[in-house]
Amino acid sequence: MPGTTRRNSGPHAARMAAISSGEQTTPSSPDSFARTASRRATVPGDPSKPTSARAAALLALVAAVRSATRLPLVVKLSPNVTDVVTAAKAAVDGGAGVLSLINTLVALRMVWEVRRALPNVPIFGIGGIETVEHVLEFLIAGANAVQVGTANFRDPGVCGRLVRDLELWCERHGVSRVADLSGTLKTRPRPEKAYA
Repeated sequence: MPGTTRRNSGPHAARMAAISSGEQTTPSSPDSFARTASRRATVPGDPSKPTSARAAALLALVAAVRSATRLPLVVKLSPNVTDVVTAAKAAVDGGAGVLSLINTLVALRMVWEVRRALPNVPIFGIGGIETVEHVLEFLIAGANAVQVGTANFRDPGVCGRLVRDLELWCERHGVSRVADLSGTLKTRPRPEKAYA
């Protein structure tokens, strides 16, 4: 159900509120679902489109959740938008403290686009992360951190391995802080093609 809230919990988890602007979020409790659903009913825009495709709706939803909690607020954006930067700006304007992008093959591009537009907003990169090379790609594109999902099912120790591999990579390349990698992608303008 789009627009629901979740709080992660557990003995080792930081407490935070999270909302997903996509289509795959499960409410954490009937009460949280009811609160968010009642707010969602007043959100403007075409209900047939994902919330993140409707910037005003996303801003209103994030603002409603922001007003309901003092916890850090992470907003996961959907890849099903034509302009991820507009969705990201709406989420930040609504009160998101961190953006979580995207969990598909277009994730790297979207992380890069949002980093260029919102250089001071923390970004979690998501999407097929299984190797240290994947971690590095997301960091260099502009993510501040990564989330590992499906790879945990194949290898429950993947996160520990990725941390160790990243530490070794940084030592070999003289990088003293992982944070120094974030957003270091350098691009060149594309040459204009002459068509005959």
